[in-house]
Amino acid sequence: MLVVIVVTCNLIITILNLYLTWKIWQIRKCLSCYADILVDLEENLAIIFRESPASILEVSLEIYRLKNNYETWEKYSNMIKKSLFIFDLIYRVYKKKLR
Repeated sequence: MLVVIVVTCNLIITILNLYLTWKIWQIRKCLSCYADILVDLEENLAIIFRESPASILEVSLEIYRLKNNYETWEKYSNMIKKSLFIFDLIYRVYKKKLR
């Protein structure tokens, strides 16, 4: 009778150990998949960050160029506005003299 109890307890312990082993194997498999995803992500981010300084420099140079173009066009625009204002003033004075 005692042998049956010991064998039953050992069988239960063995089944529990098998279940735990199976669960640990599933967790290991899942973690391995996540590790692969993180490695791929790290490689992609390394590529992006390696190319970022050049892209940032290109964009900043383009912004600088556009800003200079804008300032130039703004000067021309102001000159044209002043010229039109002067022409309008001359026209008004001339129109008043004709009356």
